[in-house]
Amino acid sequence: CGGMTEVIQDGVNGFLCPIRDPKAMAKKIMDISQKSEHTLKAITNQAKVTIATQHNVKQMVDGMEQLYLEVYSK
Repeated sequence: CGGMTEVIQDGVNGFLCPIRDPKAMAKKIMDISQKSEHTLKAITNQAKVTIATQHNVKQMVDGMEQLYLEVYSK
């Protein structure tokens, strides 16, 4: 789906592959299955940090409030 590159860095805090590309998806699944448990745990932990710091409720509310204030002021 679109927008994932805003949140996910491939191999850092998740995994990405081209959309509608079954061969690329299959390759990515195979690549992931070869990763060590330690590596997968590190990626999972980094994903949690990314979401907690970049996509929390306060940030979303503050962002929407700022957007409304900008629109209202025009």
